[in-house]
Amino acid sequence: MFIYRLVIKLIFVIFLFCTTNAEIIIKYKINDEIITNFDIEYEANYLVFLRPDLRNLPKEDLLKISENSLIREIIKKKELAKIYKNIENINFEKQIVNKLIKFKNLDSADQLKKIIKKNNLDYKDILIKMKYEKLWNDLIIRKYSALVKVDKQNLKK
Repeated sequence: MFIYRLVIKLIFVIFLFCTTNAEIIIKYKINDEIITNFDIEYEANYLVFLRPDLRNLPKEDLLKISENSLIREIIKKKELAKIYKNIENINFEKQIVNKLIKFKNLDSADQLKKIIKKNNLDYKDILIKMKYEKLWNDLIIRKYSALVKVDKQNLKK
């Protein structure tokens, strides 16, 4: 109990003496998760990291795309949690890192970490986001691949 009170007091003192001009604004609340203006800015950085051409969009358009991306991400996580009971234990790190290294035309994981840090992003957060994307894509393929009919003869024309 003593440690708990000490930590609370320490946090209070830090917030008391650390003033900043940044204001945290809750933009959306989806079930028990919130999306703040900082989350949207971070998502914008993430999306630009993956698709640098997005940098050419007007700021408001990029932020709107980021908002929508975060909303979809929350929905995907909720749906995936219904299917995968121990989602935290699923590990695609090596596969994701290798694909990112190739996608960004890099030589090593160290270069990837540097470029991620340079873009004000967190390496582990990127891996988590991409893990959920991979799980979602795999789920969609499993669910709907039987419904897709490919006419190979027509494709050859």
